[in-house]
Amino acid sequence: MEVTKYIPNRHTPWLGQGRKIYMKHYLCIEDGETFITEALDADDARENAAMWNGEVIRELTQEEVDSGESGAFNVK
Repeated sequence: MEVTKYIPNRHTPWLGQGRKIYMKHYLCIEDGETFITEALDADDARENAAMWNGEVIRELTQEEVDSGESGAFNVK
């Protein structure tokens, strides 16, 4: 039997309790500063943003997420 080594990458889903869950990215704002949070759904994103006293603006597309270089995202 051949064993393959598990190498995580940015396309690997989060594995929790035997489930594959793909995280979504949400654009948020707090005091005029925008930031991005990863969440399971919109409710989870609102909860994450609320921890930073922020609000969710919208969900980001995969193209917007992939356009990021060195943490800078091409988000409008």
